[in-house]
Amino acid sequence: METQYIMEFVSLAQTKSFSESSRLLHISQSSLSRHIQMLEKELGSALFSRTTRRIELTEFGRFYLPYAEKQKALSEDSAKAVRRWQKHNTAAITVGISQHAHLFSITESIAAFRTAWPDIPLRMVEHSLDQLHKDLSEGRLSLITMAYPKGRSLPERFIKAGESSLVAVLPSSHILATYQIIPLYHLSGRPLYLPEEHTLFADLIQDALLREGIRSDIMYQGSLHTRIELMRQEPGILIDEERIVRETIKDGSFVIRPLEPAVGFVFGLEYAERLNAGEYRYMKFIRDRFQG
Repeated sequence: METQYIMEFVSLAQTKSFSESSRLLHISQSSLSRHIQMLEKELGSALFSRTTRRIELTEFGRFYLPYAEKQKALSEDSAKAVRRWQKHNTAAITVGISQHAHLFSITESIAAFRTAWPDIPLRMVEHSLDQLHKDLSEGRLSLITMAYPKGRSLPERFIKAGESSLVAVLPSSHILATYQIIPLYHLSGRPLYLPEEHTLFADLIQDALLREGIRSDIMYQGSLHTRIELMRQEPGILIDEERIVRETIKDGSFVIRPLEPAVGFVFGLEYAERLNAGEYRYMKFIRDRFQG
């Protein structure tokens, strides 16, 4: 038996007016009339006696009304209980993010999610990619930003948000600055300034050099700003992610060049097998945003 039809019957029994009930219920009079007829057919008896001027409850209608009112109240109570449960279970969405959150489209995505779901609190914690992966596998986090080298098989529960590549930054006076693309073999034996150890970007370039059999001469691994300042004192080749480099380096004394073969990665949201209602909502929001 359709609960909505019972709730409409209770409203009509109170107003005794199809026009008034249809206004209160936000449905057309024809739909309301059809629903009441369907309910009467299912119950096997007429609920109202109709005249050209008004409607009245039949004897059966007066008998059935208290039960319908109880069912209506129970339906409303259960709906409130479900909303309370959902609010309780969506209260603590935590997203694990890595450094350079803007690179992984996280800042824009979280702002968009807050606009779409303003009643769901969301907080972020920042760790390295290795720590995020560990937190996910050990159950401390259910939603994390993650990145993987291009060409690698991606996890089943991974939503790709985009991809990027590493680039080389050289002083404009560098002998390789005239190249439009820097072959990896030209990095052999040259002073290199790489990202922090045990980060995705550092691992990517070092793995690429190893695959090409290239001997690396690492001068320094650390923050981008420190590497830039060191390069001013002792020229070398700085390697980092393209978007970060272009946002940071505005100095015309440096040139930015792609690498060959390209050293790239994909990034996105990785999530646990089991999610609470709020986490699922966030995951679906990200999936619709990037894959919808």
